[in-house]
Amino acid sequence: MNGTNRNRLRAVVSASVAAGTGLLSTAGTAQADVIVASKVSVVKGEAKRGASRSPRTVTAYFKEGYGRLEAGRGRVILYDFQARTVAVLNLVEKTYYEKAIPDLGTPPNLPGRLARFVTTEVTGGIKPAQGAPQTVVGLPTKPYRLLAQVRVQPKQASPVGAGFGGTFRAVGQFQGAASDSVISGRVSEQIRMLLLQQMTGSDGAPWPLVSDLWKLKVIPLKGVVTVTRSGTATAPMPTTLSMEVVTLNQKATLDASLFQVPADYRKVDLPGPGRGDR
Repeated sequence: MNGTNRNRLRAVVSASVAAGTGLLSTAGTAQADVIVASKVSVVKGEAKRGASRSPRTVTAYFKEGYGRLEAGRGRVILYDFQARTVAVLNLVEKTYYEKAIPDLGTPPNLPGRLARFVTTEVTGGIKPAQGAPQTVVGLPTKPYRLLAQVRVQPKQASPVGAGFGGTFRAVGQFQGAASDSVISGRVSEQIRMLLLQQMTGSDGAPWPLVSDLWKLKVIPLKGVVTVTRSGTATAPMPTTLSMEVVTLNQKATLDASLFQVPADYRKVDLPGPGRGDR
């Protein structure tokens, strides 16, 4: 599958009735607005001596064609899925910058716009795993295992240094609910991408993982993934990320202004790597 097809958002928006949960109306009606809140935590290095971040709540809002992500730290991210752009708002300084939504398959922790300077080889996937089913936000889930490996090599005469090379590897397990029992259509894909990115710590989750989520028709609701990097002198210690959805409201009514840059915000240049680009 080529890059164009990978990045194309499906145009068909449908709805389904989740048996016993009353989550959505029947097919053919307007797509409901959705709010998803999840707890995300990060541990860098070995558990005994690694630097950890307390769990933070990440809240995402979806309205047909648009998204809003609030993760604290004075930032809000606005998504325009049709234009494939995002606006990153600085709530303290009342400024914002714009950038393209990263291509699927972008290596973990590598800004999307740098991908054109490197060659990548992506392998891995998602498969059903052994384990007991769990209930997350009132939904039945099944266990899945996740494995992704991305080899990154700067191209000859590339302005990107060797520090961006190496092999990224993500290994973990998550509980996933059947997407048709949760929400269908375009918003379902956007939610799946968001939660997968939270689990892998990446702006652009590796394509094999995205592809398998589509095939399995699964939305990850709770998981733990360890990301490592090797093959470079600047390789950091392993990072373990955990994510659990704590709220899933599919009957929300959201105002369109939530997805617009406030009129009094000033546009600034896109920052470089290491200065808040992610």
